[in-house]
Amino acid sequence: MVFSYDMSSWGYSGINIMKPRLTPVVKTLLIANAVVFCLQLVAGRLMGPKFDMAFGLSTDFVLKGRIWQVATYMFLHHGLWHLFVNMLLFFFFGPDVEEMLGRKRFLLMYLGCGMLGGVGWLFITGMIDGEYGLCVGASGAVLGVLGAFAAMFPDHLIRFILLPFIAIRARTLIIGIAAFSVLAIVLGGGGIAHAAHVVGLSAGYFWARSIPRWSFGTQSSESLTSGFRQWFSNFV
Repeated sequence: MVFSYDMSSWGYSGINIMKPRLTPVVKTLLIANAVVFCLQLVAGRLMGPKFDMAFGLSTDFVLKGRIWQVATYMFLHHGLWHLFVNMLLFFFFGPDVEEMLGRKRFLLMYLGCGMLGGVGWLFITGMIDGEYGLCVGASGAVLGVLGAFAAMFPDHLIRFILLPFIAIRARTLIIGIAAFSVLAIVLGGGGIAHAAHVVGLSAGYFWARSIPRWSFGTQSSESLTSGFRQWFSNFV
């Protein structure tokens, strides 16, 4: 599933499918996820499930004090396909969001959405539904990036490369993803962390909506702090 989108109405070229480009934070996070996945594979061979249990997100272990899992789980993945899909979405949507927000705010948003997605999964899946398991993957963070993209460019058309006759607006896409995730939570997740998806997506959307357009591209510490405060107040 590969995407392109039309941003020409903003005078912004968007992604060039033939000549994709990487921004610094996106490139660093792509490499970090790939390196951790390789480490995860090696550790799995040597240690069995102990590595995943130590750094993946688990309601039981977080309640016992392993709070670092809220941050580390997003760099682990359940297989190559899981990693590929998450990084593919991040590769296509991340650079434009980073260029609009600036490196610091983009990194803060990525990590913040991932952690909030993890907390949402802990609360909804574990404490409310009473289901205990292990959550891994960057989906909450990546969908936060997609949510931010939709907040900044709600009317831009996203096309599926393999189905070029299908085009959907960014705002419509995230509404559909959120609705599907909520429905999946109600009916049963089927082993997918839908709670992390909908919380991460919502966090990215509302955070981007809280940032004044005139500040896009700036990275001052004052705008970074005020943006975070406004994001938190909007989200809660």
